[in-house]
Order: sequence, then structure tokens, then C-alpha cells
Amino acid sequence: MENMFIRTVWGDISKNGIRNGKMASDIKRIKDNPYNSPFVVYVFGQDNYNELVQQGFQCKLIDKNPLRYDPITQLYRHKLDVFFEALKDYKEIVFLDWDCRPTKYLPLEFWDIMGKKAPFQANLFLYRTKKCLWRQSDWRKVCNGGFVYIRDLKIAAQIIQNYEDLKKWVLEQKMAREKMGKKLRFREEALMFDDEPAMSKWVDDYSKGWPGVEQYWNIFEPNFCNLGKKSAFMNHLLSLKDECFVHWG
Repeated sequence: MENMFIRTVWGDISKNGIRNGKMASDIKRIKDNPYNSPFVVYVFGQDNYNELVQQGFQCKLIDKNPLRYDPITQLYRHKLDVFFEALKDYKEIVFLDWDCRPTKYLPLEFWDIMGKKAPFQANLFLYRTKKCLWRQSDWRKVCNGGFVYIRDLKIAAQIIQNYEDLKKWVLEQKMAREKMGKKLRFREEALMFDDEPAMSKWVDDYSKGWPGVEQYWNIFEPNFCNLGKKSAFMNHLLSLKDECFVHWG
């Protein structure tokens, strides 16, 4: 197959594990969802792999260890590795968080329509805090990592490089602050904790600067997914989508 939906797990996915059992609850809801299209779960951790295969999921083990990165400071770095591994297997992917759920069957032209916009697409999310610290404006408008479309392995590699560049900057800031007896701000720590700033940096680089909300809607906003809350767009625009997925719905 040339295209595929992708999900992932890392860490402890038991009911006492990640996010106080939210992950296990979300996995069960997806397993029971009648509108699922075929998807592959890229798995960190042999025990996680065994558990998910036993539940009937199609899985690929990419690391026998459940954690490749520090869960305190780099938790969502794992997701970027999944993008890269999946795009070695497929020409185009849609990555889905477990709390991004299908709401109806997909149209036959789903992949064709996705292919008409940019080679990277994600819902634009409005955070409470500043995330894109390199911008001159719209710092809180960020690519959401719950529904991510990519159709080029090079993009995954570029996003990983963006992450590493941001991480280097954060660690430099951390060292400078510690010399003054201070700590990093939350918004600075988030540049290496989250996956989303590195994706947003890719959009800005691709557009030769922050493209603005209107251009983002036309090029990068996916047609088939809505955020259940905090979209950067007004409801009258969101209602124009053929909503097949909802993240946090």
C-alpha cells in the first residue's frame, strides 16, 4: 500500500500508566469504533507490542524499549521518530493520536483530496501560552499533533532537525539561566517537550515565514479533521469541512 493511517504507543500503556490511564481508555474506544479505516500501530516496547497484537491491532515494533527519550523533558520526541519510520514504509501517511477518533466512513477520494494541499497538513491550534517563539506574531497558533498528514520522508527528517535545533537552543537558555540562579520558562521547556513547535517551524520555513491564518487554511489545514476545542479558525469555516475525524471530540 502507498498510504496508511498510523498510530503509536510508547511508555506504559496500562491503565495505571501514561496520563493516569487515559491512553488505555483511548485505545479501547478506538478499538470499538465502527468507522476505523485500516491503520498500523508503531510500537515502542516489546510488552506493549505483545499486548496490542493480542488485542488484534496491526503493529510494527520499532524499539524493544518502551522509551527512547526522557519522558520528563522529551516525551513527544517519540512521535517524530514514528513519522520517519512510517514514511520509510509508505509514500504518504496520516498520523492519528488515540484521542483523534473517526466519526464516519471516509470518502473514496480521501487520499486524492489530501494530496491537493501541501505535503504537510495539521489542524491549527490556539494555545493559551506562546509556543512559536521565533515568530514576530501569532506565537500561540501552532500545528496540532493529533492529525498529521505527510507525503515525503524528507519532511519528517526536516521536522526532526527542527526539533534538534530547538532543543539545542533550549539547553543553551537553560545553562544561561542557571548561571543567574533562574529556571527556564514553561514555554521554553515546551519547545523540546512537545512535537508541535518543530512541525510549526517546518510550516514557517516552507512558507518563508509565518504564512498567516488565511494562507494556512488554504494550504495546510486538513479538510477532514476538526479539533473538538481551541481551533484557530471560526466555526463558520470549520463547518465547511467534510468532518471524518475529531480530535478531543
